[in-house]
Amino acid sequence: MNQAISQVLAADVPWLWLSARTFGICAWVASSAVVLVGLTMSTRLFGSRVSMRSMTTIHRAAATFTLVFVLGHIVSLVPDPYAKLTLLDAFVPGFAPNNTFATSLGTIAFLSLIIVSLAGVFRSQFSAKAWKTVHALAYIVWPLVSVHFIMMGTDAMATWSLAMIGVVSGLLVLLLLRRGFVTPKRAVRSNARKAARSGAEFSGRSAELTLTQVIEETADAKTFVFSVPDAHAAAFRYLPGQFLTLRVPSDLTGSVARCYSLSSSPDIDSDWRVTVKRTPTGYASNWLCDNLQPGMKLEALRPGGTFTPSEGMTELLLFAGGSGITPMMSIIKSALAAQRAQVTLVYANRDEQSIIFRDDLQDLARKHPGQLVVHHWLQSVSGIPTANNVSEALAAHRDAEVFICGPAPFMELVKTTARNFGWPGAKVHVEEFRSLEGDPFARRSTQAGADKRDRAGDGAVLVRSAIAQVELDGESHEVDWPQDSTLVDAMLDAGLDAPYSCLEGVCATCECKLVKGAVESDSASHSSGERVLGCQVRPTSDAVSVRF
Repeated sequence: MNQAISQVLAADVPWLWLSARTFGICAWVASSAVVLVGLTMSTRLFGSRVSMRSMTTIHRAAATFTLVFVLGHIVSLVPDPYAKLTLLDAFVPGFAPNNTFATSLGTIAFLSLIIVSLAGVFRSQFSAKAWKTVHALAYIVWPLVSVHFIMMGTDAMATWSLAMIGVVSGLLVLLLLRRGFVTPKRAVRSNARKAARSGAEFSGRSAELTLTQVIEETADAKTFVFSVPDAHAAAFRYLPGQFLTLRVPSDLTGSVARCYSLSSSPDIDSDWRVTVKRTPTGYASNWLCDNLQPGMKLEALRPGGTFTPSEGMTELLLFAGGSGITPMMSIIKSALAAQRAQVTLVYANRDEQSIIFRDDLQDLARKHPGQLVVHHWLQSVSGIPTANNVSEALAAHRDAEVFICGPAPFMELVKTTARNFGWPGAKVHVEEFRSLEGDPFARRSTQAGADKRDRAGDGAVLVRSAIAQVELDGESHEVDWPQDSTLVDAMLDAGLDAPYSCLEGVCATCECKLVKGAVESDSASHSSGERVLGCQVRPTSDAVSVRF
């Protein structure tokens, strides 16, 4: 080894030439790592076994090394007399006097890399759609660099450079064949909901989740960490702010169903977490806190709910009371991870010991000082919040989307104050649960309504039907909708995979927009433009159009 090094040092080696090519090879290797890790993330190759946060960190680190190596490559080339390259040649495609085409490919790749890197630094200033468009430039970097690498290499480099490119290309193909490409979760809401129902190996609306960890949050609140079988992982994808419906064992009824918000974030957490606070008379919350141990299994319905920020929201004002912090934590972590919204949290509790996620919130606020602000309101110090207190928070964030979750009196206070303050109703989002009376886990017959109508020949009166145009996940369907059936029943009768969970008008999983026509529920009539619950409404006009 020492002899080899001595020979190299003694030789007349053009060090700038050698340095430039060393940096170039390192840049290509780093860019290959970026592509491999990025494709691994987008194909969800490892499912929930590897944290997306870890993969993102590796992806960004490899991209940073790529940029550093490319800069080293150019800095070494410009003063190299053999290269005969000026700084202008390195930044303007087509100006290089030698190997013009190959150099131009490298220049285009370099400029694309700079644009993507700068966009990543200032990502908080971009909308999700704009970032996706800019990031698409990254897809051309590796192919251009690879061709540049081959064309600019010497004859001695040609064989092994082609071999290296062949190995990486083979790995890319194997990744796609192994898993299949899946659009990243942070896409359009309808796409996320469609992905949540499209698991090839998912044969029902529920799955058994395995409890892997129990975290003591406060004296009366625990976080339960679940893993989802790989076969059901695609169907259990969720949006920040959504919930799981758990089947809780009961000696009296066999089981009861309860909805609990997910406190984990789909963008940075590889597991599914629900945080439960004991309520004095609540059977399910006390059973879960007293009995759940790691290794136990619970049946759960697919994630549901509409308490989720949309991609266009750039400022969020969150009001949480007690355990109402649970969906807010999911929203906060996703918003910070995407760097797409300024977040202000107003969090009310009895006292400091009652603050769920106290340390986590403090840590997040410290790491994101310009993006997250947390205001704690303690009843033991400042008394019960009033309308004036809420108005002060609203006045400082007039353009924000307001999200509210907590005890009923707290939510009513914030909602009423926001309405009196002139806040548009569409910008106020409220999450509330109540105990379910039925069994949403029971198998739903798709012929319940049809069986009733089949008896018309025995003297029953034929039921009139409306024609419903149903837009579901971007696809349009024409559905026969009997006037004595709900929209969900009509969709199931037609063989559609209707989104629903509780069937009691609680979870809002079946919420849709009434585009045309008129419908009614037991409590009200609805006209076009309103949002309605598919499990509650029946048609009152001959033609109806809805959009999920």
